[in-house]
Formats: sequence, C-alpha cells, structure tokens
Amino acid sequence: MILDKVQQIFIDAGYKIGINNPYSNSISPKREFKYSSFMLEINKAAYMSGNISDGATLSKTKAPKLAQTIRKVYKELLK
Repeated sequence: MILDKVQQIFIDAGYKIGINNPYSNSISPKREFKYSSFMLEINKAAYMSGNISDGATLSKTKAPKLAQTIRKVYKELLK
C-alpha cells in the first residue's frame, strides 16, 4: 500500500508520524480516472528553528533532512 511505504520512509528517517491525527482524509477532485491521494501535514518544528510563535526561521540543519525525505517519497511513488 502506498501509505505504508510513505509511512516507513518517514519512520526510517527518524520522524514520528500519525495517521489521521489530528486531521483525517484528503479531498480529491473527481476525475474520469481512478487514483489515490493522501495529505501530508508536517509540523513546523521539523524544518524550523527558534520559537515558532515568535517568527522562527528555516533551520539550516533540519530543512535539508526533511527535503531529502520528501524527495525519497516522490522517488518511491514514481516507480
């Protein structure tokens, strides 16, 4: 299942994940062909540093790891 693969990629990268928590489902436009979709919610702490409520900045140490993980997800999905 696609969601299982995506979940495992993030777990392997050291992220904690939740399925349908705090939100559930994704909205997909109706098309004449069938397809699957999912929504990825990422906590700002995964790519920002400093106090999130006081205008945190992009983390030079966290953002590349997250970007690499997302690229890995895309690579897996496009196989």
